[in-house]
Amino acid sequence: MLSGCSHSPHKDAANGGVNHVILLWLQDPGNPRQQQQIIRATKELETIPGVIKIRVGTSLPSNRKIVDDSFDVGIHMLFSDKQAMNAYTRHPEHNRTVNQAVMPFVEKIVIYDFEE
Repeated sequence: MLSGCSHSPHKDAANGGVNHVILLWLQDPGNPRQQQQIIRATKELETIPGVIKIRVGTSLPSNRKIVDDSFDVGIHMLFSDKQAMNAYTRHPEHNRTVNQAVMPFVEKIVIYDFEE
């Protein structure tokens, strides 16, 4: 299924697209078990049609005042266009994962969407 996405006629990572950036703060900040559960569950969402790429990981500590490293998990998703992102957000697997594997641990979530 992933190979089908990489050969689609839509935009790919090299040609821009819609970027969906999600930052998560946990109810139990820094809990490595919860961080890894969210990371694993998020990576499985890459098989949903319309998703070009998902990158997910934990915050990188920084001493730079301009860097906000207060979040626990960061997610970057790339879609070909806004319609693909909107279809993804309505997909049953996305909703199940968010409701069962992510939100039970999350205190705060911030999302940034931008188009290249």
